[in-house]
Amino acid sequence: MLRYSLILFFLLSFSLGLLAQEKPLSMDTTVVMSTIKLNGNKTTIDRILLREITLKSGDTLTMSELKKRVKESQENLMNTSLFNFANIRDSILSFNGISYCHLEVEVVEQWYIWPMPILELAERNFNAWWETKDMGMINYGLFLDWRNFRGRKEHLKIILQFGYDEKLGFGYSIPYIDKKQTIGLSFGFQKRKNHEVSYITQ
Repeated sequence: MLRYSLILFFLLSFSLGLLAQEKPLSMDTTVVMSTIKLNGNKTTIDRILLREITLKSGDTLTMSELKKRVKESQENLMNTSLFNFANIRDSILSFNGISYCHLEVEVVEQWYIWPMPILELAERNFNAWWETKDMGMINYGLFLDWRNFRGRKEHLKIILQFGYDEKLGFGYSIPYIDKKQTIGLSFGFQKRKNHEVSYITQ
């Protein structure tokens, strides 16, 4: 019991010593980036977020530059169009004359999967279709738009349309295929089958 009491005493004394060293820091104070914690990214993998954050562990910079980069990082995260909300909080702890910074990144992800039904008339307009009421002149199907596929900011599109005019196709976009995350790749295909093709109007 005495041993646990001594351990608790030393931990409390150490914590109080750290607090006693904390003092307001000027914008010229040099800080060292310590850790970056990510919260809220249930789908998006860490690598995608860290790419947009202009700070990394081990960086040494002034408080002024730190505030600037935190703001830039928040804007970068929002510009990905992956999140409804992004906030970065920094906390500074001084120890033995060195100021260390810990970043906590909080994001709220958007809804990424958008299935949209297709139901349209193959006639010129509704009145033209209403004259015949031909159910064979209707197109139906599904269009799937899946952003941030696999949590890697990839974009998947699939169209399945049947009826008078058929469409089958997909598109796939990969934003980063190299280690530096600067080169992307997009590919896809689409097959169409139309019963009629308009070529002239008199």
